[in-house]
Amino acid sequence: MAGNGPQVLCGSHRFDPFGVWRDPVPKPVVMAVNGIAFTLSIELALAADIVIAADDVRFRQLEIGRGIMPFGGATFRAPAQLGWGNAMRFLLTAEEFGAAEALRIGLVQEVVPAGAHVQRAADLAHLTAEQARRACRPPWPARAGLGRGPGRGARLYRIAAAGHHAQPGRR
Repeated sequence: MAGNGPQVLCGSHRFDPFGVWRDPVPKPVVMAVNGIAFTLSIELALAADIVIAADDVRFRQLEIGRGIMPFGGATFRAPAQLGWGNAMRFLLTAEEFGAAEALRIGLVQEVVPAGAHVQRAADLAHLTAEQARRACRPPWPARAGLGRGPGRGARLYRIAAAGHHAQPGRR
């Protein structure tokens, strides 16, 4: 990914799972997460519509310690979805947190025992798929946090990353 950028995660390159570099996935996204879910996992969770977490999950946004900014959308989605204080606490400290805290701040919608998370997410995905297609199309530019359209997040990232704030260490 370092050599080719986050677009390598776009699969067919038709849609961007992060909804930052290209058009976001046009259908509801249900995500299951467990184990160690650092950095990009958090950004994928923020881009998803429903997130089911195993009770053993460990979250951590590591970029701040490396002197880089989160490029998968956390910089604009976390404050909008988690609230300013919750977002800043984890984006600025790289502090690790678990499933209960993720549920409290709204990063995940449900916590289940480890091992049951994939089945629960699949059940919700099937339930979503059974609904009327027109009703399940995203009417929400809120998923991207910026409005729709490919490249808007990428433009904001390039602007922010070009500044002196992208360099590690205290100033």
